Amino acid sequence: MQQHVLKMLTISRLASALVLTLGALSAANAAEQCFAFRAGATTTYGAVDVTVSGNCVDNAVQRGTFAVGTAQLMGGASACTYTFSKPLLTNSVSIQVEGLQNNGNSLKVSIDDELYQSAAADIGAPLVGSTSTSALQILDTGYIGVQSPSASGTISLTNNPPATLTSLRVAKNGQPSWIKVCADDAGLPAPVTASVPVPTLSDWNLVLTSGLLAGVGFFAFMRKKRAGRPAA
Repeated sequence: MQQHVLKMLTISRLASALVLTLGALSAANAAEQCFAFRAGATTTYGAVDVTVSGNCVDNAVQRGTFAVGTAQLMGGASACTYTFSKPLLTNSVSIQVEGLQNNGNSLKVSIDDELYQSAAADIGAPLVGSTSTSALQILDTGYIGVQSPSASGTISLTNNPPATLTSLRVAKNGQPSWIKVCADDAGLPAPVTASVPVPTLSDWNLVLTSGLLAGVGFFAFMRKKRAGRPAA
């Protein structure tokens, strides 16, 4: 009995250590994924299937910090819609922008078909290494750049968005510009799983249980010893 209790306690501690280790590995393996346009096709990124639709196209030439085929060219009045097979945490999603001007340009974002209200806190610094060295600016519910040099930067959705999203639409008008939508592998909400209680004993309970077992064994031994004595 005592050995069985010790085994249960050891297994419980090993299980806890394994859970912590797997959690650390999951966090360490998280990485940013950026979505390419593949007309009529669904592409898998990590644990998420992504479909990109609309009248945007992948960039055919290097544009600033965007290598060929890694971003979407948006010319004139155009839109890109990114549909995800699983909900993503909204705070893991970012939109990188290159070449945004202000001559009729306006870039707007919708989350699950609801227009998002832009905010100054959304805008990051111009992209490092970009020739579009001006910062993005706010215009009504969207973003604009400047005429020359054009603007670049990373947009994060900070203005009270829903916690998760399954689709993201980026629309613009005016002169051509380029966007790259990215999300983190860690941006999948943690699955809800039923907890299974593991029977364990604290160290003090283990001591008391051991003492109780020793006492029972002692009395059983004494009883057997007395029963074996010859009658007087």
